[in-house]
Amino acid sequence: MSNYLTSLSGTFQGTVFKRDASGLHFIAKPHKLNKPLSPDQTARRNAFRKLVNYYTLRANDEFVNYWKGRAEGYETFYHAFLRFNLNRVIDGQVIYPCGPDYLFITDSDNHRLIKRFSFDLAFVLKIGSLGTGNDQFSSPRGSCTEGQFLYLCDSGNHRIFKRNLSDLSYVAKIGSYGSGNDQFINPAGICTDGTYLYITDTTNHRLVKRNCSDLSFVASFGSWGYGDNNFINPFGICTDGVYLYVADNDNHRIKKHLCSTLAYVSKIGSLGTGNNQFDNPRGICCQGGFVFVSDCDNARIHKRLCSDLSYVSKIGSLGSGNDQFNSPRGVWATKDYFYVTDTLNYRIVKRKFSDLSFVSKYGSSGSGNNQLNTPRLGMSSSIPQD
Repeated sequence: MSNYLTSLSGTFQGTVFKRDASGLHFIAKPHKLNKPLSPDQTARRNAFRKLVNYYTLRANDEFVNYWKGRAEGYETFYHAFLRFNLNRVIDGQVIYPCGPDYLFITDSDNHRLIKRFSFDLAFVLKIGSLGTGNDQFSSPRGSCTEGQFLYLCDSGNHRIFKRNLSDLSYVAKIGSYGSGNDQFINPAGICTDGTYLYITDTTNHRLVKRNCSDLSFVASFGSWGYGDNNFINPFGICTDGVYLYVADNDNHRIKKHLCSTLAYVSKIGSLGTGNNQFDNPRGICCQGGFVFVSDCDNARIHKRLCSDLSYVSKIGSLGSGNDQFNSPRGVWATKDYFYVTDTLNYRIVKRKFSDLSFVSKYGSSGSGNNQLNTPRLGMSSSIPQD
């Protein structure tokens, strides 16, 4: 890569960087733009100009470490930089940005949480071992993020963690074994609308709504059974801010509920291999008007409409090829890509959002930094969703 880098397009087009042994330096501010900026863009440009005119990213900065020595082109470098929180500048003093986008993966049978870059799936850090301490887990499953925090289902310990997104350090927890308001039995899925957490309390066959702020109880809904107000071992859960989408695993169906009251709205599915059938659906996520479902025992991924849960497309069959899966359990989508925990192939697979086509993968069986041991449901991201 050249020692001089510039953007070719975008809000801050024309910005020039120079790289040397000490790090990355801003040496020219943006050119005049050809179109008006929104108030938010103006604030971000002004903050960026302060950085350009006065400050240098240090060589040990997380962003510099990530990009140092990599061979991607100017545009990739530039747009990755713009994913930083550039408006955290106070009176000309830089508060160092939060960094690139990440994936958070629950490596269930290694009893740990892993943080990786979303761009190339490279390892960042991990935390956890088998146990009951604040930095220990027992078969962790679902996770979600909001702001500076990550929320995690520590399934085998029957509790919910709140942790810092940056270093995965402990903040708070709630839960013990049981069916009370502050108890769980094998919680598996978790999502948030920014104010509330929604949890699939799997072996209690119910949904639980709690406050993000202090993890306090708000409401619960459901019991064992086959009816519209029932579940049998619900696993994955996601939200678009108005509705919840639930993988009702042992009823082999997807259910839609209201966030506000948890009340039932609609459902689709039965046991089978057809386009509107499932065999133990586990993971679920929603993005851009679509729901992605990991149809676990059919070894495939569904793409469906949020509006009426109708079928759009699918990919997968049993195997270890790039378009195959073995017990896929977790899914996570952004506006460009979606990611699959291909559980019994011990890997994470990255695919295109638009047509489900293969992009990349990582993982093998083991406990190393680039290995996994039965990754199950959990995968979340610091990437904002629409």
